[in-house]
Amino acid sequence: MGEFRVGVAEINITPPIGLSLCGFGDRKGPAEDIFDDLYARALVIEEGDVSVCIVTSDVISFAPDLVQRIRGMVEQDTGIPGSHFVLSASHSHSGPTVMSFRSMGSRDPNYEDVLCRKVVSAVRMAQGRAESVSLFYGRSPVEIAHNRREFRKGKMHLGHNSGGPQTPWVDVLRVCRSDGTTMGLLYATAAHPVNLRGLEFSAEFPGYAAKFLKENLDDVVPMFAQACCGDINCTPMDGSLDTTRRQGQLLGSAALTASHHSVPLGDGHLKAVSRTISLPLIIPEREEA
Repeated sequence: MGEFRVGVAEINITPPIGLSLCGFGDRKGPAEDIFDDLYARALVIEEGDVSVCIVTSDVISFAPDLVQRIRGMVEQDTGIPGSHFVLSASHSHSGPTVMSFRSMGSRDPNYEDVLCRKVVSAVRMAQGRAESVSLFYGRSPVEIAHNRREFRKGKMHLGHNSGGPQTPWVDVLRVCRSDGTTMGLLYATAAHPVNLRGLEFSAEFPGYAAKFLKENLDDVVPMFAQACCGDINCTPMDGSLDTTRRQGQLLGSAALTASHHSVPLGDGHLKAVSRTISLPLIIPEREEA
């Protein structure tokens, strides 16, 4: 394995009260409060003249035009090619509308301008902080989710499908400084952050997992990467902030365990590869959607 240099950074992207929330079509208005702050976090990995950047963020998704805009700005500001840049959203259903969904609020161009600049700033800061590191991988079990769809007797049913695809674990990439301390922790599992349905901004359970990790690892940047959460919801779903906090603590604790038991990555070199995967699709009837 070659010598890797890594830098990490985070920046607050919490919108002002009064902007639209995205995630549910039945909300009665824009945001009236903030439960917890939203963040964009950047990790830049370098080996020789190859650089790769991963940005995680506490939003539902990014509109395609924003993805292209941010990629272009990152490439211009940092020299990291757009093809080497991954922009990940936690899929929080209590974040701002930065992608258009029918009946889920409207995008705000002024906020999006600020968001784009802040994401680029986080990448620039991470790049400027790069230092020699060691990389480790770990996995630990965690159960904070359920599959919400079951295909039965030719129909799709909503509920709890115990036999459906799930991800009852969390994977972590641990970035260690030369003194052995953890600089960054990238952790991934699959579950819609969909417990809160009110008029408050929140990162939902990924944000509380990050808070737990910050409380238990000194000077760490925790980065949640959403996995393939298509039909997988967080569980339970009672709408309470206490439950959301508990889900985050469970995920954070599992990520911490995975970090403690992580093993060095094997030999290899840094490169960026992407491909489009086609999946079969069953079109639901209206009452099944």
